[in-house]
Amino acid sequence: MKNVSRYALLGLAAVLMGCEAEGGDSTALPGGVLFQFAAESDKAGNCQPEREGLADVGSTSVVAVRGEATYSMPDGDTNIPFQGVFKNPDDKGFADDSAIVMLNYPGTCADLAVKIRIDYCEYRIERGREKRACPDIAINGSDGFSSIELIRSDLESGES
Repeated sequence: MKNVSRYALLGLAAVLMGCEAEGGDSTALPGGVLFQFAAESDKAGNCQPEREGLADVGSTSVVAVRGEATYSMPDGDTNIPFQGVFKNPDDKGFADDSAIVMLNYPGTCADLAVKIRIDYCEYRIERGREKRACPDIAINGSDGFSSIELIRSDLESGES
């Protein structure tokens, strides 16, 4: 995203996850993941969605979110693997990830509906990684698209 910094995402994460809730305990941040979408356009004016992710790796040990994104356009759907990989957390335990989606869609993002299905998360454990349901996930940035929907199939699988 051209105008969104990591610190702006940290502030938004704090608000969305209740870290700075009025009258609340600011030390009780429930760990989670935030994905911020932006409706950007390429040089030809075609929709080219961008995504930033921020994870509280320090309190959750989550290192990856895996699933599938369906981009629904007037001329059909495109399915693309969805992932956020969170490496090298900062001194507060947060790590970020970003992606540009190359859709080759000759329309505007306002005509594009995005459906994100979360299948599982990977967590750092002593000797490798473990797959299981994800922590809290927030999606922001739907104002530039027809819609953005989050489907948590990771919670339906019985893994936790």
